[in-house]
Amino acid sequence: MVAKLKGSFYVDNCLTGVNDPCDQASFIERTQALMSRGDFNLRGLVSNVACEFISKHSGDASVLGLLWNLDGDKLRCNIHLEVLSCENVISKRLILSLVQKIFDPIGILCAVALPPKILLQDTWKLKVGWDIELPPDVSKKFF
Repeated sequence: MVAKLKGSFYVDNCLTGVNDPCDQASFIERTQALMSRGDFNLRGLVSNVACEFISKHSGDASVLGLLWNLDGDKLRCNIHLEVLSCENVISKRLILSLVQKIFDPIGILCAVALPPKILLQDTWKLKVGWDIELPPDVSKKFF
């Protein structure tokens, strides 16, 4: 159990679970006892299955910048990026601005966030200024 918990903490959030709902109450009780030995108060528990320590939740719960849909047991994210139009000048500053709006502490969005980061590296190799329009062959990779 200690090894499972060691790999489950991200800053001050613990994200873990059990495979069998029948084990949930026992796991919570043992985890709270273990954490209290170090004066850590394990609280704010959220589950999509009810037990004696926690009531069943529904809807969405925020977990590490992601939204966990408790009813469907699915993770999703909300990325609020600005809509680009043809009038936007694709520059190093614009790409950096958009890339930095993606909060992904556990790497679940890596497939989406990595290509623009690599493109940003390419702009450094070209030694393009921050607000200079990128060459067409580079900017078309952004779209």
